[in-house]
Amino acid sequence: MDDYVQYHNSETMGFSCLEFDESEGFGILTSKSSSKLRGNRIWLIGGIGKPRKYYLCYNFFVETIKPSEGDFKFIVDGQQGTFFKPAILLSDFPWFKDFLKSQQNFSMGLRKIEEVFVDELEKVVSGQEVQNLSIDEQTQKISGGFGNSETNQKDELALARIENLTANEYKAAFTLTHEQMAESDLLMLKAHYESPNYDITATQLANKVGFPSFKTANLRYGLLAGKLLQFFQIQFERYVNINALVYLDNPDGEWHWILRPQVVKALHDLKWFGDVQNLNILQEIEQFQDSYAVLPETTRESIIQSRIGQGQFRASLVEYWRGCSVSGCKQIELLRASHIKPWRDSSNAERLDLYNGLLLLPNLDACFDLGLISFDDDGKILMSSELSEAVSLELGINSNLKLLRIEQRHKEFLRFHRENIFGG
Repeated sequence: MDDYVQYHNSETMGFSCLEFDESEGFGILTSKSSSKLRGNRIWLIGGIGKPRKYYLCYNFFVETIKPSEGDFKFIVDGQQGTFFKPAILLSDFPWFKDFLKSQQNFSMGLRKIEEVFVDELEKVVSGQEVQNLSIDEQTQKISGGFGNSETNQKDELALARIENLTANEYKAAFTLTHEQMAESDLLMLKAHYESPNYDITATQLANKVGFPSFKTANLRYGLLAGKLLQFFQIQFERYVNINALVYLDNPDGEWHWILRPQVVKALHDLKWFGDVQNLNILQEIEQFQDSYAVLPETTRESIIQSRIGQGQFRASLVEYWRGCSVSGCKQIELLRASHIKPWRDSSNAERLDLYNGLLLLPNLDACFDLGLISFDDDGKILMSSELSEAVSLELGINSNLKLLRIEQRHKEFLRFHRENIFGG
């Protein structure tokens, strides 16, 4: 992988490099030949004011290259990268003058970065350029600068919120973001969870997962942590996102990531890694295949599809409920077909039983599956004491919710859920 820098001249472009909006995504405009850029990384640095100050705004991996109809020949963009909010001031780093000189003051447009300066940029965004600072100072500088006291105070408050999160809140976050996770995200979590004392370095993680370098591990783990921060509605100004998952330590000159205890407990309870009682869907289907192996093929297929929320089971629920069983939301593609009595605990007939199913929005489905909510025989919602008021508010779950309809045949399955799944 190669790294390139693109310069944004705020005065020439007509807007400040500090005004980039994350919602607009990652991308650049260039007239340089860009056919070899795909799969490589671009760092966007902006300059503003006199004397000139230079800021690191974002980096991203190139995925698509399209012709442009404007003053530039190509639009280069990608989906995976990191926005730095606020942008990181680079001008004060001792190596930056040499970097600026190597790039001829950014007069050459899009240009490859020498490896020595890629390392310096990586140190800035991953926290390695902090050897002589205290742990508190390291945590502050780890995303590229101390910032002002107001910025630091905001980040300290955000960090305090993370410290107060419970394992159940992390369980809800992991469950609801699971579908957004790439296979490499799960491999990273697994490697970290299985490491001695839940302690790992970026280099060790890269080796275990098969990334080309610690740089990729830094980036990908940060992106994963960012998904959790988005779920918790927590935002750092200068601290790195990975604080959402780990404590940072530097006992031997190399940064160590130590999983937060709440994260460890959440992963243990979710049993994603190595626990035979709650395996992933495909493993669970295989584990219980003896219970349906002798049935006709079409029935077997229906039972298997019911486990993954598809097939005739889902179609029956859609026809019955016509929307979310609680909110009434009609956006069917958003809804999940969920068993009331878990598939693993049900007979083959119960696995396909219309009355053993709810059609739920993802937030309700995740909480129902984790036993954080249930419903009484009148359909009124029951909320576990393990679901904090803050998280329930963020999820839009409150005590006024109820099933939009309930029949006698639902009640037996709901009773099982209350007695065996619901946390109370």
